[in-house]
Amino acid sequence: RIARSTSKTLKASQLIHSAFSTGSVSRPVMSHSQAPQRIMNSGLFPSLQARTLITNSNSGKMFSPAHEMQDLKEKERVNGLHNAIKNEIRQANGAPMSLARFMELGLMHQEFGYYSTKDTIFNKGGDFTTSPEISQMFGEMMGVWLVTAFKNYTKLLEYSAPQKKQGYRGGEQGNKKKKNQKARQAKENHIPKGLRQINLLEIGPGTGKMMADILRTLDQLSDHGLSNFHVNLVEASSNLRKKQQETLLDLIQKRFRIYLSYDVKEGEVTEEQLPFGQAPGEVDRFFNKEHNFSITWYTSMQDYHAKLSAEKMELMRSLKGESKRQQEMRQAREMMRSPVFIFAHELFDALPIHQFHMNKNYQWCEKVVAL
Repeated sequence: RIARSTSKTLKASQLIHSAFSTGSVSRPVMSHSQAPQRIMNSGLFPSLQARTLITNSNSGKMFSPAHEMQDLKEKERVNGLHNAIKNEIRQANGAPMSLARFMELGLMHQEFGYYSTKDTIFNKGGDFTTSPEISQMFGEMMGVWLVTAFKNYTKLLEYSAPQKKQGYRGGEQGNKKKKNQKARQAKENHIPKGLRQINLLEIGPGTGKMMADILRTLDQLSDHGLSNFHVNLVEASSNLRKKQQETLLDLIQKRFRIYLSYDVKEGEVTEEQLPFGQAPGEVDRFFNKEHNFSITWYTSMQDYHAKLSAEKMELMRSLKGESKRQQEMRQAREMMRSPVFIFAHELFDALPIHQFHMNKNYQWCEKVVAL
């Protein structure tokens, strides 16, 4: 409905009920003789001693007091979201709201957002499903690909390392100063063999099912299990983050026998590490020093980038006294020894967007939401 609208300004109430309605099936009025004979006594509605379950012939769904309570809860959520959007527009002195901001509130509002409040989103009882939720083979294939990528990357590091050249005995001539300079340069350019750690970054992990299947595959196929793996998950919804932690932390500790500790200090992101005006998000980090393993949840990509910047600054401080070139080479070597593999599944369809259309005067206008 939003895409087909030709007006520049869209009404908030229309958008709320068209874009974020649950699509509940209408309930036809049926006489007692037409209703099914199945009767349920419910204590949820004291005024109704018995409630007839009505079946919609098109959907085959059964309607009961439980369904009515669920619909009532959904209506309260939608009305609350409607009021939150209207209040934000009023606080901006009636200035229209962008479609991107409207989508952001509809999806991620802490009290009324879809991903923040809905109990069941995926699979049975939810609204949709994704490939990792249908079969574990999807995550296993990703894990096999990652193992292959690690091995190829290690070979690339070994191939990139400079090889020592054999000189002729007694026949080699040259300046001793130049030889020392070449030797020093070769030492600076040398890329150490082997990886220090492997960073996995997933954006929008859903229920954590795909990451669980990937880690299970890596534990079976990699040479050292999950040692030297650092898992990073970017999840804006506290509701989904809780589900992911229930899935992954239990798997890591019970199946892989990697017992985790909660990191309090290193998991914090300060305002100084973020761009101006960016509030720090909640960061949860669990680690095991013996296996050099960690799993961390970030609220946004800005929080993850802030931690990378902090690690970079810490490395630069440790290289104090070296020349600028030596610092750059050491930093490049450490970065190559700690690659980051980034992946996401069905991410773009959940991102807020700005929408534009061309009016009759062939001018581009942005679609906004107003009261």
